[in-house]
Amino acid sequence: MTIELLNDIISGCTKCFELPSSAKHVPGVGYGPKVILVVVTSSLCQDDTSKWPRLIDTKYVYLFDMLLKEIGLKPEQVYVTSCVKCPDGEGSECRTFLLDEIAAVAPKYVVTLGLQAFQLVTGLTDWIPGRECTSNKCKVIPMLGLDSVASNQKYEKYFLNSALSIKNTMEQPTLDWW
Repeated sequence: MTIELLNDIISGCTKCFELPSSAKHVPGVGYGPKVILVVVTSSLCQDDTSKWPRLIDTKYVYLFDMLLKEIGLKPEQVYVTSCVKCPDGEGSECRTFLLDEIAAVAPKYVVTLGLQAFQLVTGLTDWIPGRECTSNKCKVIPMLGLDSVASNQKYEKYFLNSALSIKNTMEQPTLDWW
């Protein structure tokens, strides 16, 4: 399934409730082959002026830019999506769409920002930020949510150390044993 077709299907979803015409689902942002798919938590913003419209609030973009810089990636190498696809979605109803989106993008790594994003991607309830696991045939690397990092200065260093861990993971050679 292509991202375009998936977005058409998601925009017609009424699982949560019938959305007013002004409320639209929030598609992921990114084009071309992606190294990393980043899943943000459900705190969808109404800010269309951000570099990542309606996905990352302007007040958190600096943290996201720091994350990409530490990993050594450019924005065009990343696909960003939300684990919740509409403004008032619950998340659990959106999980199928999220997993289909991950399959369509086919990233090598999925970075989840926040507990809810991790749980919806993996189906697991326990997490340790920075400790990778495998789900849906790709490596999943959980991190603290941008809102948590922004609200506690102590978390910023931990967040950046996690970014270095992602960079180190990406630089390791992969061995295919089949």
